[in-house]
Amino acid sequence: MTVKLPTKISLGHTDINIKLIESGVALEIGEQQGSYSYRTNTIYLDEERIEGAAGIDLVLHELGHAIFYQYKMQADEEHIVNSMATGYTEIFKRNPLLLQWVMKELGNNDRRKS
Repeated sequence: MTVKLPTKISLGHTDINIKLIESGVALEIGEQQGSYSYRTNTIYLDEERIEGAAGIDLVLHELGHAIFYQYKMQADEEHIVNSMATGYTEIFKRNPLLLQWVMKELGNNDRRKS
């Protein structure tokens, strides 16, 4: 069974769209590996940067922007940390395909180092 990054991730009352873009396009947009658009509720990811632990870090980083906007966070660090933990817990609970992808990529990363 092939586990892939889901094309939609549920958070709060909505779904976040996940779109992979060509590396050249990501570079032209502003040398970004990923970005979150609040207006379209879409995360754009460089298709060559979504594997292994670095890929998970990128996806979680962009999901962090979505959590920040969804929960209307303020600049209080403790509030942000607590809200992020709650947001990620919700995302993993409501999106088992994402969690499967994370587990697969972490496993692949371990095998690459062997």
